[in-house]
Amino acid sequence: MGKYSWSDQQDSRREERRPTPPARQPIKTSQKPIPKKSQKRKDQEPIYMAERALHLMLNPCCQVPGCQMPATEIHHSKGRVGNLYTDRQYFKSICSPHHQYYEIHPEEAKAIGISYSRLSIE
Repeated sequence: MGKYSWSDQQDSRREERRPTPPARQPIKTSQKPIPKKSQKRKDQEPIYMAERALHLMLNPCCQVPGCQMPATEIHHSKGRVGNLYTDRQYFKSICSPHHQYYEIHPEEAKAIGISYSRLSIE
């Protein structure tokens, strides 16, 4: 009990009057979660992995001018939309530091020929 007995009684009455929150609605099991990859992308994945391995085998060094580091990643110079995801014509073998740099600085990548505009017609 506190210094004043009436204050303790008042607190307990306040708790009794407090409205209870509504019960949470259960998650409907009929709702499917959104897939992380589309079925089309899942179908393209084995083709891409084979094309990627072949490209890295044929081009083992980074294709950035002046860089002689081993290439560990593929840069999609025209993007990855649709069939461009598996089109080796637009693959660039690139080392990880350059890949990170040119993803952040796309204008510099276009200036040296690492990336192309997705809107240009070729």
